[in-house]
Amino acid sequence: MLTRILKYLRWFESGLLVTLFLVMLLVACAQVVARNFFGTGFLWGDGLVRTAVLWTTMVGALAAIGQGGHIRIDVIERLLPDNWSPVLNAVANLFASLICFVVAYFSWDFLVWEFEDRNAGIGIIPSWVLVSVIPCVAFAMGVRHAIQSFKPREK
Repeated sequence: MLTRILKYLRWFESGLLVTLFLVMLLVACAQVVARNFFGTGFLWGDGLVRTAVLWTTMVGALAAIGQGGHIRIDVIERLLPDNWSPVLNAVANLFASLICFVVAYFSWDFLVWEFEDRNAGIGIIPSWVLVSVIPCVAFAMGVRHAIQSFKPREK
């Protein structure tokens, strides 16, 4: 059951990443064309591209964790015997999970401040909606690391 859920989550992540990248690319190109040929641009274009970069980065990091493609520092693992590898993997993933949950907690505070301050976002979309990806994905990364700490690492 968990394998099926993770498979659908990977499909969703991949689709979201492709969509975000295409939107970012199309809006950026449209901005360049509008500025060079018409002397104007979209008021919301730069903000949308910045937000798409944030969302792409966060969702890409989540996808990298799900596929085991994130950065690992495995110097200690190379120095210890092979039978220590599962223990080190579990400890590293639990530590990473803890860090992600801390980031999620503090980014939730940031999200609440954005909501309370009623900061402008893009058009009618308030800024708290645009930055909501940070605590959501940080929490999801924490859950992913926690799950991975209890399963063997594929090499």
